[in-house]
Amino acid sequence: MPVFTSRLPKASPRPSPRSGDPAWSTVNPAHNPGDLGGWTYRPAAARPNAALVVVLHGCTQTARSYADHAGWKTLADQEGFVLLCPEQRRGNNANLCFNWFETADVTRGQGEAASIAAMVMAAVDQHGLDPARVFVTGLSAGAAMAGAMLATYPELFAGGALIAGLPFGEAAGLQQALATMGHGGRMGPAALGHRVRAASPHAGPWPRVSIWHGAQDTIVTPAASEQIAAQWADVHGLTGRSTAVRTGPH
Repeated sequence: MPVFTSRLPKASPRPSPRSGDPAWSTVNPAHNPGDLGGWTYRPAAARPNAALVVVLHGCTQTARSYADHAGWKTLADQEGFVLLCPEQRRGNNANLCFNWFETADVTRGQGEAASIAAMVMAAVDQHGLDPARVFVTGLSAGAAMAGAMLATYPELFAGGALIAGLPFGEAAGLQQALATMGHGGRMGPAALGHRVRAASPHAGPWPRVSIWHGAQDTIVTPAASEQIAAQWADVHGLTGRSTAVRTGPH
């Protein structure tokens, strides 16, 4: 997961990722301080008051490629939920990573986090969706940003799924990001939980979190998944021995 970042002049608006396909539409919230692109995909099977799944791509990916190739578009067609696909711009990050390690982009009311939150509210309103059934997921840098969204705007989400992600608030800046990716963070559960609780005025209930991580991941240490679990267990006030389910070859 490359994390090199370089702020360049703001890019011009982009066309819809599927010109001529009415299922795709652009999301242009009035408030977009992080200068992100964004689209929604509403399948024919979607009914009024459908659920919304926010999908955040990984580094070097685009919103369209991740939605297509990771199967989210197919799942939306099958299950009838609407997709919201924010997209990073190269002017924000040279490798198209969401800036999960930049404090200005993961603070409530600022940067990319505020842009994604505004897109969520715009998509719910535009498509007449159920605000109680909004979920967020992401891969790698997208997972770290999904975790930031759950922390900074917990009232917007019923739950989230983090795939090869990192704990919220552990890294501030590029060097800490690289260290956390390679070796994991240094904060304990209480300190990590405090970072989430301090990120918004929300007092609960908190969104549920599903954590997925490959045991052979050489980019983001699998230990990060344990730290994410510890962080959110502390937020939820859970105690006792944790359990994990392993799938695939052991």
